[in-house]
Amino acid sequence: MKLWRIIVFLISVTVAGAAYAENFYIENYEVDVRVFKNKTITVKEKISAVFTAPSHGIIRSIPRKGSEIYDIDVDEEYTADYGSNVELQIGNADELITGPKEYNIEFTQQILDNKPEFYYNLIGTDWDVPIQHAAFRVIMPEAVDENNVGISIGRYGTSGFDGEGEYIVDGSVVTGQTRYVLQPGEGVTIRIEVPKGYFDTAAYDKMVKAVWLGLFLCTFLAFIIWYLYGKDEHVTPVVTFRAPEEMNGVDAELIMNEKVTEKGLIALIVKLANDGYLKIDTKGKSFTLFDFQPYQGDNENERELLLLLSSEADKDGKVTDKMLKISPLFYAGWNGLLEDVNTNKKRTRFYEKTSVSGIFPSTVFMCFVGNIMLTIFSLLGYKIYSDSLMLIAIVAFMLLMFVQTIIKKDTPLSAKLYMGIYAPFFILPIYGAIADYISYINTTQVVGGMIGIIITIVCYTEMLKPNNKGRLLKGKLLGLKKFIEVAEKERLEKMVEENPSYFYKILPYAYILGVSAVWIKRFEGISMLPPPWAVNAAYNISSFNNFIGGFHSAVMPSIENGGITRSSTSSSGGGGFSGGGFGGGGGRSW
Repeated sequence: MKLWRIIVFLISVTVAGAAYAENFYIENYEVDVRVFKNKTITVKEKISAVFTAPSHGIIRSIPRKGSEIYDIDVDEEYTADYGSNVELQIGNADELITGPKEYNIEFTQQILDNKPEFYYNLIGTDWDVPIQHAAFRVIMPEAVDENNVGISIGRYGTSGFDGEGEYIVDGSVVTGQTRYVLQPGEGVTIRIEVPKGYFDTAAYDKMVKAVWLGLFLCTFLAFIIWYLYGKDEHVTPVVTFRAPEEMNGVDAELIMNEKVTEKGLIALIVKLANDGYLKIDTKGKSFTLFDFQPYQGDNENERELLLLLSSEADKDGKVTDKMLKISPLFYAGWNGLLEDVNTNKKRTRFYEKTSVSGIFPSTVFMCFVGNIMLTIFSLLGYKIYSDSLMLIAIVAFMLLMFVQTIIKKDTPLSAKLYMGIYAPFFILPIYGAIADYISYINTTQVVGGMIGIIITIVCYTEMLKPNNKGRLLKGKLLGLKKFIEVAEKERLEKMVEENPSYFYKILPYAYILGVSAVWIKRFEGISMLPPPWAVNAAYNISSFNNFIGGFHSAVMPSIENGGITRSSTSSSGGGGFSGGGFGGGGGRSW
């Protein structure tokens, strides 16, 4: 060996030792790879290590992405840990080694792709130690064109090499070696392009077809179930100009939006006030509820809500927004009531039972999960790793929440635009989480899987199908909304003359239908008595919106009402390319 090479090597060992604090370097690394027609390969590695400090041995890490690794054989005592990498811990925990030590490792690897190439990391870029010399031999199943053989030497992403190595192609055999010291993080990658049909990828192609079949069946089954048991029948608006007495605000929101939110309960408070069970005083953005009366009706939700509000009253019988904001009992009771009005039992009053719960919604949801798993299975090169199962569950949940937010009827347009703008920031972390497992992406199949995921989510979120009663009441609500949007002043004046409380009776339904501002605007210039429940009388859009906003604020989770728990947090600051193929990895001492 030339003197300058020895000097460079000694300097590299010293620098690498300081930077990586490893106890050894590799004097010689030989790799022998035999490639078979079905893209199965056998790999033999001879690693000649020199330990500069006492160590038990080495850990050889072999990436599994897009492949299966089996038939491992090591000439020393070892244990294997299977994750995204196969971690071979070689050596004896009761023995320490210093000086030279040779390791012979053999394994079989099934590469799972159908690309017309052999793309493999002969020396991985994850070694934390310098490698003084490396040599390799690759035996292909048939002769290859030397013009289609490329070698890359260097850090991850390096393409080609310039004087750092040499190789020759002799028929089906490619041999080569490095001509300089590989620094920590540097590797050797080979890429051989071959004609289509050179490799027999029948097993891989069958896997691709099986995934396509699974995606189709999941998507088709979800669509058929939705079409037969979830697709809404046409609802004809029934124009009406009176408050629908057969339902309250909670019922109206459940019918229109398939779910009850704070809006439904707030509308119910206005109805209770209309019925004389309480009075409301608004001052700016604050409000006071008082003069509670015993409930005389037969509606369970109205009774529970009135009881919840009146139980918070002070000795003067008054409840303010500030009192509600800091009351854990009220916060718990309010959310308990929301859960109760959204139970499947309550939904079956207005929706077909088969669309609310049971085998059909469950099957559609399982089709959604199936599409998620099949798509990620495709991304992972048709191989599921044990440590990726939790990832699949997390991704499924995040996708469900994301798409549900986008397509929900009651999601504001601004929120949908916000979610759409930030969609890449949602997708990139998911991709980053599985990037270590990904080798070759079947783009068409992944796109098809994403389309299937979206279709099954839409089918699942749209499964609720109104029954006869639900369709009838929805028709009345749609008709009332149409009336509010087009009502003429003369008609409204006549209605107020017949019923002085007409405006206030319709108000909670207008709020649920999203046209309360229109309803209030229609009555500008129409003489009306103030409602008996409203103090400081002139009730306009400002005072109504202040009450709505104040109540929304009162039911928001906070530390005071127990919705947010106190916690402490801290933070701290041609030849492919090297590392781009299958295999490779690296190692370290232990």
